[in-house]
Amino acid sequence: RDGRNTGEVVDTRWSAFARTDLVDRSGDTGLNFYVDGGAGSYMFRFPGDYRRLFFLRREAAFFPYYFGKRERALIVGPGGGADVLYALMTGWRDIEAVEINPEIVDLVRERGDYNGHLYDLQGVDVHTGDGRNYLQRSDRRYDLIALPLVYAEAADLVGYALAENYLFTREAFAAYLDHLGEGGRLVLVVHNHALMLRVVATLEALWLERGGEPGRILDHLVVVNGSRGDATSEEAYRPLLLVQKKPYTAYQLGQFRKVMTELELNAYFMPGLRERSAFTPLRTAGLAAFVAATEFDISPVTDDRPFFYDATPGLDVKLVWLLWGSGFLGVVALLAPLAFGAMCER
Repeated sequence: RDGRNTGEVVDTRWSAFARTDLVDRSGDTGLNFYVDGGAGSYMFRFPGDYRRLFFLRREAAFFPYYFGKRERALIVGPGGGADVLYALMTGWRDIEAVEINPEIVDLVRERGDYNGHLYDLQGVDVHTGDGRNYLQRSDRRYDLIALPLVYAEAADLVGYALAENYLFTREAFAAYLDHLGEGGRLVLVVHNHALMLRVVATLEALWLERGGEPGRILDHLVVVNGSRGDATSEEAYRPLLLVQKKPYTAYQLGQFRKVMTELELNAYFMPGLRERSAFTPLRTAGLAAFVAATEFDISPVTDDRPFFYDATPGLDVKLVWLLWGSGFLGVVALLAPLAFGAMCER
């Protein structure tokens, strides 16, 4: 076996949290973590020489780490450590990471010879627990707070629709922004265009709650397409959102554009430079018009209704079929004994 693209499960851990699999799918560059067979993250092979991973600088998720003071970063949900690696490669001084799945943290540490002992390097402080709770107990301020993308297939998102997620609510965004230092940024990566719009709607709801002028949250926002995104599409691809406490300046946007050009990335949205029709209702008519302008349910997410991934109006088609199927099987289960009894009486 040459070790390439085998999809071989090399380790499995069970806990009260979930089943965690470490899978070899990519051979030389790294290994994949999967939680309950779905949501995943990546652990790169890191021999200690950053030059061996120079190719990563063209990844959209790498982009936010180029900018800012590069002093203190918080990564909520580091998984296999890719974002920790990005921060190290760009010279961030203090990197805190909070991972809710203890098995992933243990596996990363146990395979230190493979990943360069990433979670035990100087300047890296990894905690196990809920990222939002960790943040709300802290009085620290960060120059960057990042929520990396949890990799999932489209089918997996259907299962997420009914799962509570308190990391993407209005109250969560308030906690993140309140823990940013002067000039700090919140970075989020989401799966698709609809979820990007929902993040923006939720941020606008928070902005209005705090007395902001309608639509001006967009002056604090940059959206970058994922590394394989189509610059001509009206829909964002694996969008990366950079939310800044202060409005972006022309100089900052110019720096962003320069680096994106060098790395062959493209901006989906930059205030005043690359406006998008998807945001026009928010600029001109307000939050309600913005939410109503799309076929998706992008209404703001709150702690009282924390179903961030449920962006399908009404019930999802797959869920409807599941409910119909369950109902049918239930009826069969109830009627089968009656039919059997009637046959026996004959």
